[in-house]
Amino acid sequence: MSTSTHRRLISLSLLPIPHRISPRLLRPLLLLALLCAVAYVGHISLNRAHALENRDSEEQEQGERYIGIQPVGPWPEPVDIIPEWLDQPLPEPSLSPEEPPAPSPEPVLVPEQPPPPPVVYPWLPNPTQAPLNFPQAVLSPPGPKPYMHNTSIPALTALPGPAAYPCVDDDVFGPLLLVGVFSTAGEWEQRAVLRALQARGMNTRSPRVEFKFILGRENATQVKATRAVRLEQEAYGDVVLLDTDENMDDGKTFAFFRWAAQLREGDRPRFVMKADSDTFLVLPNVLASFSTLTCAQNVYWGTFWGSCGACYPLYMRGLAYALSWPLVAWLGKAQLGWNDTAGIEDIRTAGWFTSLPREEVVQVVDWKRHMGDWYGGTIPHDVHTVALHAMKSPAHWLEVAQEITGIWKREGWEYTWPPAEG
Repeated sequence: MSTSTHRRLISLSLLPIPHRISPRLLRPLLLLALLCAVAYVGHISLNRAHALENRDSEEQEQGERYIGIQPVGPWPEPVDIIPEWLDQPLPEPSLSPEEPPAPSPEPVLVPEQPPPPPVVYPWLPNPTQAPLNFPQAVLSPPGPKPYMHNTSIPALTALPGPAAYPCVDDDVFGPLLLVGVFSTAGEWEQRAVLRALQARGMNTRSPRVEFKFILGRENATQVKATRAVRLEQEAYGDVVLLDTDENMDDGKTFAFFRWAAQLREGDRPRFVMKADSDTFLVLPNVLASFSTLTCAQNVYWGTFWGSCGACYPLYMRGLAYALSWPLVAWLGKAQLGWNDTAGIEDIRTAGWFTSLPREEVVQVVDWKRHMGDWYGGTIPHDVHTVALHAMKSPAHWLEVAQEITGIWKREGWEYTWPPAEG
């Protein structure tokens, strides 16, 4: 029975009943109207159930999809992608019979890299580490060409390379790590939660780590919020107001690295991390990882997992990635315009490395599926987790933090770095 038929029967059942209808006839009519009403409600409920089921199915599929990947899955393991670039020779150009062969180019020399020291935590797996020559891998990659930020920038190529900015693995040089948490004026609740909990995992013997909240200038309608931020800075001293308008992909990341590059001696961080405000860093694992790295190398730390390989051959996702001091100082010396700083910020950061001198390589440290979005089934939540992303509220961030620390407790590991003596 159609919906329109249900409605007509119900309407008829509600018409005024003449007094001449006998009670014996009235009872069946009322029963019929009741049955029609029940059938109609059941029909609507069934349609709603189907709609909710379809919506849940779409949300689950969307939750398991990584941002920027087209087509969706299956994704190759990042551990297989990096060596593929390093091992495969570049394709030879095809020459017509009339065209004389071009002289052989100078080989790109990749200095031998010392093997990374073992990770100090027995439960923390070693990440994929490989030296990568970005100009060679990006400007002349095998396979499809990337369509974003794959050209060199004269303002960077004219500078001395990162090797001109030495770094020493010692507290005298500066903090082991500067974490710049990208925030906005209105995210004061998120900042309060991060202040209270993000530094958990450190003890009196931990290396020096600095947390800063990185904000840009708000527009004229946000005057009240900006005043509140300045009061917040006076109270906590951990807010950095960059000399740029608040934005996501219009140069804020470059302004942050340039600000870090201008820190005075003794405060210069050996590694600088850009992190989203909805990222939970498992700090013991993060610090254990950086303690095995040499800041004098051009280190590019993060995760490739879930990135858009068609956009750019390799870039660390923007949830959290880090550069060693030589790369930060090199970027900080450049006078880059909007065209060289705008664009999807995490891809743009990797794009700057196409302007490195050919003799300088980047040590890629890829944590693969140990960093990523909290939802879906591809990022395990265990003692190997390095960072989780996409907690869009303070309460959700706190929930994930409690889950991870609870996992460590159940596994019998103390949530701190370095491990307790004895």
